[in-house]
Amino acid sequence: MNKSIKIFALAFAILIMISLISCKESQQISDISSATEAQMTTLEDTTAEESKEPITEPVFSKPETVRVKGKSGAGEELYSNATGIHGGHESRIVRTENGSFAVYITNEYPDTEYDFSWDEFTVVKLRNGMDKEIFRGRYPHALGSCAPNILCGEDGKIYVTIIADDKPKYYSANYTREGAWLRIYVIDPITYEVKEYSHNPDFDVIWVHGYGYSQPILDEKAGKLYALYAGGDIPGYLAWFIFDLKTMTWESGCYTAQIHSRVAYFNAYPDGEGGFYFIAERAVLASELGKYLGVTFEPSTGYIWDSLYLCRVKDATKAEVSLTPIFEYPYVSGTTMSHPAAVHYGRGCSYLDKNGILHLIYSYYYEAEHSVFYVRYDSDLNLIEERPLEIENPEYTFAMTEGICGDLYIIGANNKEGNKIAEFDIWRSSDSGESYEHFYHLDKLKAASGKTVNWFYKLNFSSPRNGSVIDGTVDLLFFDKDNLYHHFTVTLP
Repeated sequence: MNKSIKIFALAFAILIMISLISCKESQQISDISSATEAQMTTLEDTTAEESKEPITEPVFSKPETVRVKGKSGAGEELYSNATGIHGGHESRIVRTENGSFAVYITNEYPDTEYDFSWDEFTVVKLRNGMDKEIFRGRYPHALGSCAPNILCGEDGKIYVTIIADDKPKYYSANYTREGAWLRIYVIDPITYEVKEYSHNPDFDVIWVHGYGYSQPILDEKAGKLYALYAGGDIPGYLAWFIFDLKTMTWESGCYTAQIHSRVAYFNAYPDGEGGFYFIAERAVLASELGKYLGVTFEPSTGYIWDSLYLCRVKDATKAEVSLTPIFEYPYVSGTTMSHPAAVHYGRGCSYLDKNGILHLIYSYYYEAEHSVFYVRYDSDLNLIEERPLEIENPEYTFAMTEGICGDLYIIGANNKEGNKIAEFDIWRSSDSGESYEHFYHLDKLKAASGKTVNWFYKLNFSSPRNGSVIDGTVDLLFFDKDNLYHHFTVTLP
């Protein structure tokens, strides 16, 4: 009996020793794995994401130049391209649970048969200077006004959209047809498998100075993706096509609504009920607007961006649009004047918060006058308020986001040409935008190379507009004075 007990005790002790050794080895393997992963995902020497400790002020990662090795269709080394700067209203970067992805234009090269150019785009997964290229594609060149967009669905899949003019059809038909070039690329965020869904339909109305300034609107509640275009001048047109997310097919038909003058640079959102709404600014030829208003503009004035509208399509299967003025310049007939402007992209932005409140920042400038305004709409798009945004320097490009605790943040970057240094200011609101306080100032933004980042043109940021996750960190993509794209993040309290 005693012998049996001794044998049992010895066996039990051996089992405990084996277990301890196994746990230790497992822990060592886990530590090695964690260290390797940390080395791969580090944003900078010390970040809020790594420490997981509460922060009291914003943490900026060091900007990395977005680059992909290889050659473009034109046979030259590619990084990024100036074509990508024009527009700026698109969603170019998306933050997901599987990492951050971006799409950017890498090259422009001529068509071998017709008198137009192709734009080449590249989709990458951003990995702190070691970006992974997912795929490349091309579309008919449109001066950047039909640039790619990137979105994320509720299932985590990535959507890259091309909503452009079908110039091959336009030229081959001797200018008698106006067609759309529609492409949706659905990307698995884990395997990077890409599926393409293409459509080349005709527009209902042709010869309206072409269609552009396009925008996708992903409405997963309704199971649709809307491809929205601007066209015309005076009058203007809004046209859209519909992609069914359930059958993964393009629906037949084009919906075209005539409006008083062209609006463009859409910031668009689904309403979840089979419709959508968007903020846009008037973009028309000064010569045509002058005739329309009885005003003479200075000869150097080409296009006018003078008014902002909140536009709504309640039923996407009906070509009906309502426009509610946000700002309209008070012209006086018979006068001669220079160019007034009211813009919501670049020197403005929009943001739909988790409570369904739509926030808008826009800039107005005329000659020496320059003001910045802040507007809020409730979930039914009723105006809550409009007021001047009290900031010392109106020369900002803006982004908005939410912190982990639900505070709203406005991020402003000095956008004045000639400024050699990228400066940042951040304002915070703890009452859903009713008031803001200046929260943080950054004198110089330094890149991973250690060099000070030069001023830049526009900020493109991850937001709910393209399905980005809101986790207290916002991804930002910007173009510098050398037309290169840079990526960095800001983590907020």
